[in-house]
Amino acid sequence: MNERSPVEDRVHALKSLKKTPNEAMEASHQLLAQRRSDIPLELAEEMLGFFKNQRRHGLAMSCLSYLSAHPDMEFREKARTALIEVAKAHREKH
Repeated sequence: MNERSPVEDRVHALKSLKKTPNEAMEASHQLLAQRRSDIPLELAEEMLGFFKNQRRHGLAMSCLSYLSAHPDMEFREKARTALIEVAKAHREKH
C-alpha cells in the first residue's frame, strides 16, 4: 500500500473541501503552510480559481499574493492578474 507524503495529504484535503467560508479559511492556512515549490501546478490552478471568487477579499488577496510567487512563471502571471482583479473588487466594495 502506498503512503501519501504530507504534501499529498494536504493536496487531497484541499481538493476534497466543500469550500464553505470556514473551510476556505482552513484551506488558506493549509495553502500558506506549503512551500510554493511543493504546491502542484494543478492544485495551484484550482486554488487560484477558488480564491479569485471569494467574497472575503482580504483572505483572497493574501492567498493570491502567496500564489503569485509560485515557481511556474506562467502561473505567476495568472495569480498576479487575479490578485489585481480581487483588489479592484475590494476597492469598489469599500
